[in-house]
Amino acid sequence: EQVKSLLDVTTPSPISTPIPAIEMVTEPEPDITDKVVTTSEEIEAFYIVKSILHGCIEPTRIGYKDVQNYFNVLLDSKVTKPICRFYFNNPKNMRLGLFSSGNDGKQEEKVAITQLDEIYQYTDRLKAAVNSYPR
Repeated sequence: EQVKSLLDVTTPSPISTPIPAIEMVTEPEPDITDKVVTTSEEIEAFYIVKSILHGCIEPTRIGYKDVQNYFNVLLDSKVTKPICRFYFNNPKNMRLGLFSSGNDGKQEEKVAITQLDEIYQYTDRLKAAVNSYPR
């Protein structure tokens, strides 16, 4: 009696096996959200702002939305209620966007910062931005 090897049992004959058709797979167009990169500096700055506003508003109401050009810190996760913005795409030209109410709605002022701890210098402006929204 001849013993068949495991390969003989499990490998089909190449003649009897049909060759599957090759499918062309196309890559989808890259979405703009693929270009958004949330950095550790942005997250750290977000937590600095959240800690500054801790006594002013419920921390769960403070959220963020990162887009390609800036990082938005928002009240109630609404883009219509910005608290501030971080422009950190160029580490040599980091800027903080601060909001104040004007006659024609929200006005943004961009201030240069060299390190994240400088955000604490704008505590009053951050609190004023939050307090400018109806409760």
